Amino acid sequence: MNTRQHSSEGKKSSALSQGTKKKWEVGVVLIFAVLYYFSYYRNGLNLGGEGGTEGVLALRLLEGQRPIVDTFLGYNVLWFYPIVGLFKVFGPNYLILKVYFFAICTFTAFLGTLLVRRVTGSSLLAAGTGLLLVMIPGAQFRNYLPFLAVLNMATLLQAFVFPAQRNPKSGAWMALAGLALGLTYLIRIDVGILVTLVIIILLLALPWSEKSGPLAGCGIALKGAFLITAFALLAHLPILWDAHRRGFQDAFLGQYRTWFGYLRNEANKLLVPKNGNPPNPKNALPLPSPKATEVASPSLQPTPHAEKPSQATPTKLSDEIATLRRPPLTDLREHKFVRRTFAWVIYLPIPISALIFIGMGPWWLINAFKRNFEECRQALEALVALGCALVLFPQYFFFRPDTPHVSEFMVPFLMAMLFACFHAVRIARARQNILAWLYAIVLLCFCVPDTFAHVLNGLRRASSGSIAAIKDRGQEFIASNGVRVLVRPENLAELRGIYSIIINNSQPEDWVVCYPYLPTVNFMTNRKSYEYNLYVDNAAKVKNFDEVTINKFLRFQPAVVVINNDPINQNRVSHFKVWAAPTYEFVKGHYELAATYSEMEIYVRKKQSTPKK
Repeated sequence: MNTRQHSSEGKKSSALSQGTKKKWEVGVVLIFAVLYYFSYYRNGLNLGGEGGTEGVLALRLLEGQRPIVDTFLGYNVLWFYPIVGLFKVFGPNYLILKVYFFAICTFTAFLGTLLVRRVTGSSLLAAGTGLLLVMIPGAQFRNYLPFLAVLNMATLLQAFVFPAQRNPKSGAWMALAGLALGLTYLIRIDVGILVTLVIIILLLALPWSEKSGPLAGCGIALKGAFLITAFALLAHLPILWDAHRRGFQDAFLGQYRTWFGYLRNEANKLLVPKNGNPPNPKNALPLPSPKATEVASPSLQPTPHAEKPSQATPTKLSDEIATLRRPPLTDLREHKFVRRTFAWVIYLPIPISALIFIGMGPWWLINAFKRNFEECRQALEALVALGCALVLFPQYFFFRPDTPHVSEFMVPFLMAMLFACFHAVRIARARQNILAWLYAIVLLCFCVPDTFAHVLNGLRRASSGSIAAIKDRGQEFIASNGVRVLVRPENLAELRGIYSIIINNSQPEDWVVCYPYLPTVNFMTNRKSYEYNLYVDNAAKVKNFDEVTINKFLRFQPAVVVINNDPINQNRVSHFKVWAAPTYEFVKGHYELAATYSEMEIYVRKKQSTPKK
C-alpha cells in the first residue's frame, strides 16, 4: 500500500516542522499575513464590538479592580491579562489591541500550515490552507478561540498520534498538551471542558492504536493523562496565587463549579427531559456573577452585523425567539446566492462531521482489530482534528449562528475537512475499492461546497475578520485611548458627533452609560461606566432590570446616556425601547436628547436638574 512512512519519521525529531528540507510554505504564509493584515488593520470602528469591551475591562483591571468580584468578565482572566500587560507597556491603545489579535491570527495560521504539511506531506496543500486561515481568521478581538482549537489539535496530534515510535520527546509534547489545556481553561472554561472530553476519548482509543500492544498503550495513556492533568493544573498556579493574594480566589474557582454544574444539569435534562420538553437553548450557558442583581451569559456576547435570516413576521412579541435565530432550512435552496451560501456555512458542518465520524471511526476500529497501526494513526489524525474543531461548534450553532462565530469555527474545521478528505482519497487510491471511492467522492461533494461557501461569505463580510473591512477605508477618525482609525466618510460625522457630545457634556470623572451594548463608546471617550456588566439584552436581563437600572441612574447620576435601538438579536423584541420600555421612558423624561444617529440616541443631563424617580 502506498502510504506515508510514519515509522521512519518516528525516528527523527518529533517537532512539528520535521520531515522537510525546505519549508517555503511557512515563509509564504507569514509574509502574506503581515502584508494582508497591514492593509486593513486601521480600518473600521465598531461601537458594539468586543474590542471596546476588552479595552474597557483592561482599563478596569489596570486600575486595580479585581476580576469577577469588581467587574464582570464573561470569559476567564487570561482573555484580558495579556491586554492589561500591553496597556501597561504601551498605554491604552486601540491599534495595539488590534495588532495583538492579528498576531494571534498569524500564529494560528503558522501552526495550521505546519500541521497540514505534517499530515499530508504537501507544501502546496499546507500553503493553500495557511493562506485561507490568514484570509478569514475569524471575528476580530475573538481570535483566541480558533487559536486554542488549533493549538490543542497540534499538541494532541504531536503527543499521541504522530510518533510512530515513542521517544523521550513524546513526554514533553504531553506536557505541552497539558499546558495548552490549562491555557484553554484560563481563557474560556467551556471550551476547556469540551477539549477535555476530546482528550478523554483519545486516551481511551490510544491503547488499541499502539504497535507495542494494549498493555503498553495503557501505560502511555496513563502517562499522558497524568502529564496533561499535572501541567494543566500547573498553568493555573500563578493565577491562583494572584487570586488568593488579591482576594478573588472564591469567585475565580466558582466559575469552574458553575460551568461543571451547568453542564451536569444540561446532561440530566437531555437524559431525562422534564415533562417531555427539550431544553431551551436561549437560557444556555449561564454564568452568574457574584452580585445578586446582575446576571449575564458568556454565550450571549453580542455580535454586530448579524445576518437577518428570512422568517415570517410574528403577529405578537411572545411569538418571537429572544436570541438570534438560525436561517431556515429552506435557505439551503434559496435563489439568492448570498443567503444560500450563508445557510450552507451554518448547516453543512453537521453532515460533514457525521461523514468524517462514520468513515474514519470504523476505519480506525477495523485497523485496530487487524493491528494495522499505521492506518489507525492516520484515522486518528482526522478524528482528533474533528474533535478539536467541534469544541467551537456549540457557540455558533446553538447560540450565535452568525458570521463572526461560524467564521472562527471554520478555522479548525477547514483543517479537519482537509485531513479527512486527504486520507479518504489516499485510502481509495490504495485500496481501489468502489466503496472507498464512493465515500471519498461523497465527502468531497460536501467539503468543497462548504469551503467555497465559507470563503465567499467570509471575504464579503468584515465581521469574519477578513479584508472586507477595507471597504471602510476613507477618512481618519481620532479619539481617546489610541483610536486612530479609517472610516467611511458617511460614518465620520456620526463618530465625531458622538465623541464631541460626550466630551463636551462630561468630565473625566463622570459616568457615561450605554445600552444595550456600546463599549467602544466608553473606550474611545475615556469615560467610565458604572455597570458591572457592559452587556445586556432581552435574553440576558434580570427580571427586575428596569427597577435596578433606574435606581442606578438615581444613585450615580450619569452625565451622558447612549441608547442604541437597533434590534441586537435581529427581532422586534430585542429593541431596547421594547424590552426595557420603563428605563427608556425614564431616560427620555429626565435627560435631554442631544442627538440622534440612525437608531442611536444620545441623552445628556438637563441643565441644573437632578433626575427624580
